[in-house]
Amino acid sequence: SMSGSVERSVAATLPGKAKTLTADEKLAVDNAAAILTDGSPYVAIALRPKLPRWQEAKERVHAIVVDASRSMFGERFARASRLASSIVREMDRRDSFVVLACDTVCRPMSDERGGTARPEAPGAAAAEKVDRFLGQIEPDGGSDLGASISAARAAVGGLSGKELRVLYLGDGTPSVGATRPAHLETAVRTSMPAGDGAVIAVALGADADMPSLGALARGGGGVVVPYVPGQKVSTAALEVLGAAYGVVLRDAEVELPSGLSQVSPARLDPIRAGGETLLVARMSGGNEVSGTVKLRGRVAGEKFEQTYPIKVVSNVNAGNAFVPRLYAAAKIAELEQGGDLQKPTVIELSKRFAVASRFTSLLVLESEAMFKAFGLDRHNAVPSFTGEILAQSSSADADGEGDA
Repeated sequence: SMSGSVERSVAATLPGKAKTLTADEKLAVDNAAAILTDGSPYVAIALRPKLPRWQEAKERVHAIVVDASRSMFGERFARASRLASSIVREMDRRDSFVVLACDTVCRPMSDERGGTARPEAPGAAAAEKVDRFLGQIEPDGGSDLGASISAARAAVGGLSGKELRVLYLGDGTPSVGATRPAHLETAVRTSMPAGDGAVIAVALGADADMPSLGALARGGGGVVVPYVPGQKVSTAALEVLGAAYGVVLRDAEVELPSGLSQVSPARLDPIRAGGETLLVARMSGGNEVSGTVKLRGRVAGEKFEQTYPIKVVSNVNAGNAFVPRLYAAAKIAELEQGGDLQKPTVIELSKRFAVASRFTSLLVLESEAMFKAFGLDRHNAVPSFTGEILAQSSSADADGEGDA
């Protein structure tokens, strides 16, 4: 939970020269104003689908991409190396793997006798070989995530009926090639055509670039798995392999009851078994909305649909004061994928809701004098949230499922 007051927090941009807005920029500002002046209540919906337990007997080839760019220098790269070797040690013995250390180019782990790189069997001996290979790498240079995925796909060669899993281990900070999430998603989708496998993006560190990692996984029809500080490497390895082996809902779409509008995100990421996805919206139909939520998609190539009856009632409970900022954060993340064209909208939402973005920073100032010194407007569009009061919520099982 969060504690303390956010009344003295403000998202701001550095002062700059005044400029004349273009027609597109004026439209973006007007769009932000429309959101800010809308008095409709905010709502957050967490969907946790119960996916069928389809068993797939196919063998898999795992391409493990360890980010070796400069941003991974030090303990972060050491953690990625330990995770890579642990994954190889715990991998299903029927599978095979390749390992690549990538910055702007990729260096594959080759045969120690000088042969070319090729998929090999996992196990304890293979894990030690991965340790030796990555122990010789000193992280440096830029990071080209799109090229890394393309190199991983090329490294495994023909699949011969096996399934491909690309496991990216890194902080997800691209500096070369496709750097915007939308461009990165397109680059990965080009490298990994539909049905050709999946990308599992493992986020190393609390400061990992989640928008880029999300685009990486989305483009490859996979999911993001966090590897947070303090987590045991063996536990993280099993989490990653669970995502690689487990059932995933792809091409997910959701249909909400009438009365809920301005939904974000407009497109859902893949959802793995046991996972959830978060939707935010506005209650344009009044202070109470009833109906059904329909979640559709594909699991193992088969159609999937689940329906949830819901009843949403707005309230003014102080414990729910985080929901407007949750809405703003989701809306900002979605708008940022549109590039600089949406920058004015993002900045305005960021300032009014006190939510940091790629174009703003969150400042915590100690006095009114400091606000005046920076020339900052303290006006925001949402109440303060301290985390000291319990939030009010409701839940619903899927139709026909007692424990969904």
